[in-house]
Amino acid sequence: MIGREISHYRVLKPLGRGGMGEVSLAEDLTLPRQVALKLLSDACSSDEERLERFEREARAIARIDHPGVVTVYEAGRHEGAPFLAMQYVEGETLEARLSRGPLDVADAARIGVEIADVLSEVHALGIVPRYLKPSNIILASKGRVRLFDFGIASLRG
Repeated sequence: MIGREISHYRVLKPLGRGGMGEVSLAEDLTLPRQVALKLLSDACSSDEERLERFEREARAIARIDHPGVVTVYEAGRHEGAPFLAMQYVEGETLEARLSRGPLDVADAARIGVEIADVLSEVHALGIVPRYLKPSNIILASKGRVRLFDFGIASLRG
């Protein structure tokens, strides 16, 4: 995948893999920025129900304007394959941080409060996350917790 161009993005390196696809760091060839590019797997791309869920989740997440949620820049298709371009946030996942040992009480409290703040906003928009797990929470190098790819169990309206 490294070096492959998808729409106007060039893949730089893999960032992770999940149940519906993979996420890579990519360079936006139109604007001077790096993005997290999520590509739906071939299996999911051919499954109409999963494809619809992917597109519905992209639309819902794009509605969220909160500093604790990564920004969705674009949802599209390249050569028939669905992709999602999102804000790239430097840092480490909460899962990676916890693998090194427990958090101190002050950090755990701050992270918990920031996650609760995000979820309050998301719920106010009628969006109910399907799952929220440490691997989908980024402890940004600039200090704030950021949520991404938390799935959507239901949408109101």
